[in-house]
Formats: sequence, structure tokens, C-alpha cells
Amino acid sequence: MEILDLEKPLGVVVQFGGQTAINLADKLVKKMEYKFLGSSLDSIDTAEDRDRFEKITCRFKNSTTIRKKTAFDVETALKKCK
Repeated sequence: MEILDLEKPLGVVVQFGGQTAINLADKLVKKMEYKFLGSSLDSIDTAEDRDRFEKITCRFKNSTTIRKKTAFDVETALKKCK
């Protein structure tokens, strides 16, 4: 955060840098009052959150998104693969 105080940027881009950057984005935007450049935090969260992403892709008739299935043991996983 000290670099941001020194440089005083117009905004921040958090699409790059993996999960750490995304986790810091909320603090940068809300608490530090930096402008968010690029995709909104909500858009990034939607892309990363499997449930939210699936709900959006299910709305498309020709979606080729694989529907998620969760299994906690081999037997259940094999049944869900069929």
C-alpha cells in the first residue's frame, strides 16, 4: 500500500496476479478509495465463483459449459461420471 501512496495512481488493475490480487482488490477499492480499472470486482468474482458462473452459463441455450458435479469419494465420483 505504501507504493500506492507514493505513486498516487488514477486506479488499479487487479485482473493480473492471480488470487492474491483479487483478494486485495476489495480493500483497494473500498477502503483505500482507489478507482477500479477494467473488469468490476463483481465480474471477476462471478468468473471465479463456480456457482455464480454456472448460473450465468445455464441461461445460454447452446452453452457447452460442463455442469459441475461434486463427489467426496470414488464411488460417488464414478456414478456422477455416467
